Amino acid sequence: MDRALDYGSRGCRFESYRVYKIHHRQLIIIDLIEVLIIEERIMIKLINNKLVFNVIGFYICWWISIYGAIIEIYCIGPLVTILFILLHFFKVVDHHQEDIFLVICFFLGTFIETTLLNLNVIIHKGVLVEFNIAPIWAISLWVCFGSTVFHSFKWMSKQYLTCAILGALSSPIIYFSLKSLGVLSFGIGNAYVLMLTSMTWALFIPIFIYISDKILES
Repeated sequence: MDRALDYGSRGCRFESYRVYKIHHRQLIIIDLIEVLIIEERIMIKLINNKLVFNVIGFYICWWISIYGAIIEIYCIGPLVTILFILLHFFKVVDHHQEDIFLVICFFLGTFIETTLLNLNVIIHKGVLVEFNIAPIWAISLWVCFGSTVFHSFKWMSKQYLTCAILGALSSPIIYFSLKSLGVLSFGIGNAYVLMLTSMTWALFIPIFIYISDKILES
């Protein structure tokens, strides 16, 4: 009898905890929807200033993608990124060249993050990781970066050495920060991560800029 009561109380506690988790997740989703509404209003107000809109939209998409990974709602970042790009293209009338570049950014970003994942350098949190593919939230960060190259980061055009140095310096800061936020982990020692990510970004950031330059010249 006592054992049955004990099992019953445990079951009640488990059920209460499960209900709490569901309710907590619903509240998080409601908060995110409110954030999206606020973001949309801000973007509409700023849309007449293309450069300001581009910079602020980039940082909003960047941090919401990371926040979505933190709370394990991985689709939030990519959805916000899509919204930002649609609003961005609403402002930019002739965006055919940029369309091509953003598609390249998507596939090149997928290649970079998936390679780091399969080399056991960076282990992301996300749905596709179990298939040895980098998660969409991580790839969307590269698309966010790509959306700035023709606008707020236009000064990087043809500055390949500067881009390599900036890539080498910024990549460890970004990956170590993401690790501290709990959205990824390292499969090897910190020193090796620092070296490999610096080399990767020192190579690929200039490649992104070179591709954008060639698209603009075509």
